[in-house]
Amino acid sequence: MKIQGTCLFCNLQTELVKRKETLLVKGFFCSKECYKNYVKEKTKRKCLSCNLYFYGKRQKFCSDKCQWNFHHKEIICKFCSISFIVKKSKGENCQFCSRSCQLKFSNSTTKFICTKCGKEFFRKKWERKRTKNPICSIKCYKKSLKKELVCICGKSFEAYPSRIKYYSELFCSCDCRIKNQGTLNPKPNLDPEYEKFSRSLRSKAKYLIWKKNCLERDNFSCNKCGRKSQLTVHHLQTVWSFVERHGMNIEEIETDPLFYNIENGITLCRACHMSNHKKG
Repeated sequence: MKIQGTCLFCNLQTELVKRKETLLVKGFFCSKECYKNYVKEKTKRKCLSCNLYFYGKRQKFCSDKCQWNFHHKEIICKFCSISFIVKKSKGENCQFCSRSCQLKFSNSTTKFICTKCGKEFFRKKWERKRTKNPICSIKCYKKSLKKELVCICGKSFEAYPSRIKYYSELFCSCDCRIKNQGTLNPKPNLDPEYEKFSRSLRSKAKYLIWKKNCLERDNFSCNKCGRKSQLTVHHLQTVWSFVERHGMNIEEIETDPLFYNIENGITLCRACHMSNHKKG
């Protein structure tokens, strides 16, 4: 069926055959080129940043660069006169490129010298009364907490006060500690499966109850030196001896009557425990 109509793009009167394609469009077009050009003009927009025309349905900018430039602006620092870029929403409040420039520009600041690294930095005047030993950063603060110690081998090293308080003896390295105190592992060259197995065994509820009963029996004090901190429960027959008998099978080890027997456990502090393993 032929229908007469005018093309919406070139305004020519033509006869068109009625098809499904023509029913989808409100109007008629004489060719596909007219239809494409009509759609382009409908989607033609002007960029808000560069004022150039582009084709898009809902876009306001022709590219991401134009969008970024539209929302940002360049500002010159009041103190160092260096240009920096900020968002337009924050541009009215931003007058300095950094915190240090802001403190140097204001009259309510004073100069400090870091007691650790000797670097100059600025803070407010009221902070002078509070800071006897001024420190410029968190790194310098952490370094100031450490104390110098001398190892048995003669090397000097640094350690935090919490480690000095907790451990009776400190060493510069793990090798130095093993030479002087020994290791809890009966075979250092053994596969790491034994360490995983022993940790899983010591995390059981039965093991924790056995450990608590041993500590209560000994009044929470070391049987050798009488210390009441850094306590552990030592097996008189070690865990490795049970592994040699039953293998790495938790069920068979737990069924052994000696493993969870209180007489098989003794309360020791960390230093006595390590010295006991060293002798063994």
